[in-house]
Amino acid sequence: MPADLTIVSSGAIDFLWNNGTDQGVIQSPVVSLIELASDIAFTTILNSSTTSLSTETFTLNTGTYYWRVTNTDSAGNAAVSSSVFKVTVQ
Repeated sequence: MPADLTIVSSGAIDFLWNNGTDQGVIQSPVVSLIELASDIAFTTILNSSTTSLSTETFTLNTGTYYWRVTNTDSAGNAAVSSSVFKVTVQ
């Protein structure tokens, strides 16, 4: 959340996702890298954060943004990045 194609007001915006669990033999905590970009290809990353939580807040001005999450376990095994979500800030 926010879901794909959501329109929100500018200011502090909460991003929420499901971290999932480590499916390996030795289970460890999962950390998430959330990335916020100005383009769908993520060539221009505007903000990013690594967290063990499944939430992050970014303060955004008017514009169009794309976001995705990549989860990694303690052994360094990274999952495929989530779908890319487009959010429009007014």
